[in-house]
Amino acid sequence: LQATTHRDRTLIFPGRVTNPAVGTDVRVA
Repeated sequence: LQATTHRDRTLIFPGRVTNPAVGTDVRVA
């Protein structure tokens, strides 16, 4: 479920990924 959320967030917010360790959105340069 976490993996699905991670991919879902990446699709919705391009250039952003959810850090599974912290569980927060991290901006990727």
